[in-house]
Amino acid sequence: MPAPETLGPRVALHLLNRAGYGPRPGDIDAVLQRGPTRWIEEQLDPGPDPELDQRLARYPTLSYTTARVLALFNADPRSIGVVLDELTSAKVVRAVHAKNQLEEVLVDFWFNHFNVFVNDGFDRYSISSYERDAIRPHVLGRFRDLLAAASLHPAMLFYLDNYLNTVPRRVGNRVVGGINENQGRELLELHTVGVDAGYTQADVVEASRCLTGHGIDNVTTSGAYQYRAANHDNESKQVFGLSVPAGGGAGDAERLFDHLASHPATARHLSRRLCQRFVADDPPAGLVERLAGVYLATGADLREVVKALFGSAELWAEAFGAGKPKTPLEY
Repeated sequence: MPAPETLGPRVALHLLNRAGYGPRPGDIDAVLQRGPTRWIEEQLDPGPDPELDQRLARYPTLSYTTARVLALFNADPRSIGVVLDELTSAKVVRAVHAKNQLEEVLVDFWFNHFNVFVNDGFDRYSISSYERDAIRPHVLGRFRDLLAAASLHPAMLFYLDNYLNTVPRRVGNRVVGGINENQGRELLELHTVGVDAGYTQADVVEASRCLTGHGIDNVTTSGAYQYRAANHDNESKQVFGLSVPAGGGAGDAERLFDHLASHPATARHLSRRLCQRFVADDPPAGLVERLAGVYLATGADLREVVKALFGSAELWAEAFGAGKPKTPLEY
């Protein structure tokens, strides 16, 4: 156990390493002056950060729509390099200089959870919008909103091929279109209930049927989300305990998001992932279950789940352990 005179700084350092990207000069003293509890409360209610905004003003493409990025690329293909460089630079600037450190760590966490690949065609042009519009606004909100925003953003619809996911139709002697299972499978396996939840291949197919018709208007000029009713499978569906009546149209996906976001398996899967990120690679089972309980009791309020996590004895006990390795970005 550290000597009393080192206990406070060690706890503050642990907090800054877990809830942020580590201490800058003066940060440990600032946490000690506020007290860890007040510091966490401020992080859970992030306010304006004009100094950061001034630094980010150097990167104007952060605010560009996907349509504007595509227009720039179509006029000069070299412009996409500038867009991606600015996105990467802004991530580092935020990690180093942001006052709202926990928010930045959570943006990184949830972007990884709902991962898309920057070098996958259309995602090169839509990834700035994806982080800005689908991930960042929801990291301290309700998981249901984050799930829908990420799942129906064109970057995700392209990355997991859902823009190709359509009800099969017969045109003359040919069958046109068909169910693409990529996003339905990832939605269950990675994004919500988890691979060990007990769903079946039939559930994957039925989830994919719920997502038919949700696509992109044009991947070369606009890049906007578009629902095409003619491409949707409008028959009834059964997905992992959810009955979806026929005729639901675009609402089938919304019902599926409602069901999966409130499922106990999702509560456990997300709680375990958060514990792995902030506590330990093999997190205490009791902590995972407690956080899952908070998740379900609060309607999947991510702010309350993170608050409970940082109020747990298990997280603070790690201040006196070996510590978690940092990713290259964190380091």
